[in-house]
Amino acid sequence: MTLKKAFPYLFLLVFTLLIIVTHISINSFMPFIDDVIVLRIYGIQFILSILLYKISSVIHAKKKEQLGYVFLITTTLKTILFYILLSVVFFPNQKWEHNTKVFLVVQFLIYLGVDVFLTARLLNSNE
Repeated sequence: MTLKKAFPYLFLLVFTLLIIVTHISINSFMPFIDDVIVLRIYGIQFILSILLYKISSVIHAKKKEQLGYVFLITTTLKTILFYILLSVVFFPNQKWEHNTKVFLVVQFLIYLGVDVFLTARLLNSNE
């Protein structure tokens, strides 16, 4: 695998590690959510973003003009799957506190931005 093809995966890995370190350092001053849950949530977002990019790259190789629609569908499915995992696995039968909701929304928007960046980069490639 060349560096150009490995860039999205390395970018996601480095980005996720940086954001985890940043979150844990902020959480050490103002704790508002358990670090183990944070690591799991970031891990899930990382895996879902890898899957989204892999699906997008396969579609890009076959039908480049359909990539925008595929991105919308996979992003919607990622959101639904993530919400189900949060509701059933991490916070079953619990009312979410305001800090938790803010964390989840900010974290979701960060990864949505990363997904958009990687998909736009894929669309602009000449492969």
